[in-house]
Amino acid sequence: MLEKIFRAAAILASGTMAGQLFVVAISPIITRLYAPADFGIFGIYAAVLYMAVSVVSLRYEVAIPLTENESDAQCLVVISAFVVLVVSSCLLSAILILPHFYEFDGWKIFQYTLPVGVCVVGLRNVLEYYRLRGGGHRGIAKTRMQQAMGGAIVQVGGIGKSRGNWLDRWADRGVVLGYVSNAESVGL
Repeated sequence: MLEKIFRAAAILASGTMAGQLFVVAISPIITRLYAPADFGIFGIYAAVLYMAVSVVSLRYEVAIPLTENESDAQCLVVISAFVVLVVSSCLLSAILILPHFYEFDGWKIFQYTLPVGVCVVGLRNVLEYYRLRGGGHRGIAKTRMQQAMGGAIVQVGGIGKSRGNWLDRWADRGVVLGYVSNAESVGL
């Protein structure tokens, strides 16, 4: 039993490691394409996204692999997905209202990508826990590698350093969209 757990953990870790090695290899290209301000906006985006994702499904997805029968697991998947959609909608409402009270030029990026990112990552987490319940460790490892590679490729193709007015908007979006696309594949 313990050997099976270690093997599953090693499979998951290998997929994550392969994806991160690709990101490290491509990072010199990404640092040449984007200005430091772009990475600053990305840092704010990632911090807010991680905080929101940690509560987006109220952590119901953690119980999915622990259920004794399939019908309970499926009920938890539906409940978790519903909670993710409700919380993401509330976040969208809050983000659309906040710019009226606080001025920040980066809000336009957050208005579109943050609620979508929270929803996509939240749903991915729910489906990943469901997949873990079924023993899909290899599929999840492959997905994690593809996510990291896909996110890096989108960042490289996302326009580059801010040089002009329209490029300012798209350079920031390239970094943020690269992160959102990083979470888009579920591996089911």
